[in-house]
Amino acid sequence: MLRPAIFRDRSSTDRWVLLAVAVMVTISLMVAVFSRLGDAARNQIYQPALEIWLLELSSHLTILALAALFPAVLSRLPTTPGPARSLAFAALGFTAFAGLHISLTYLVREILFPPLFGRPYELNLADPGVWLYELPKDLLAYLVILVIFLAGTLIARPPPPAPETKARRPRIALRSGSTVRLVAATDIVHARSAGNYVEVFAPSQAILARMTLRDLERQLAEAGSDHVRVHRTCLVHLGHVTAVTPTGEGDVEVTLDTGVVVPGSRRYRDNLDRLTLKTGE
Repeated sequence: MLRPAIFRDRSSTDRWVLLAVAVMVTISLMVAVFSRLGDAARNQIYQPALEIWLLELSSHLTILALAALFPAVLSRLPTTPGPARSLAFAALGFTAFAGLHISLTYLVREILFPPLFGRPYELNLADPGVWLYELPKDLLAYLVILVIFLAGTLIARPPPPAPETKARRPRIALRSGSTVRLVAATDIVHARSAGNYVEVFAPSQAILARMTLRDLERQLAEAGSDHVRVHRTCLVHLGHVTAVTPTGEGDVEVTLDTGVVVPGSRRYRDNLDRLTLKTGE
């Protein structure tokens, strides 16, 4: 059976939770012992203090030992058991907890009473009244321990990772006739001016947009895209440049990975230098 996510990687958590349970059991032991001592004194009932300590220690130490088994039991629960099965597991766990607590406590007392007090421990486990008396107390102890373990798990559980969000790709609005085409800025391979229009080339499409090359250059810069002007009539995406070939007098030809060759002018020397650096990486 698979371990539920809520109980995975909890070894460190379990140590702290068991420490908290040990503190709780110790406090309960001290309260129970001194309450019984006080009751015996007020009611003038003779009962050796050692006997009271043995009665309470046998019960509380058994509870602490059973609490140490909780991590192993919880780690073997099936994944997402559902409400009905969760209640069934909880009921089964309580039945085992109560049965073991009462039986082991009785066994310890049966063994230690004769040598310490010269008489057997008197308790009839066949009497239903004994179980009806003990079960409510065991139910309370079982629920408290279970809640402590669950609370410790919830406190120690790391916050869920932030959901992955798809990176937003800035888009450029290109008006072509009566239609406005939205193209991701990074998809534009290159563009060139054509009178009052700009031819925009993206993978598998070419758009004749009514705008100037300067307007397109400005929008691409605002989108943070890696485009540069290489000629008064042309701009390119640096990521698609594969070669820069001099043609004389400072001009170049820029080859793109689409196979297209566009002119590069010495007037755009700084941008051409960026092209050279890009292709040399």
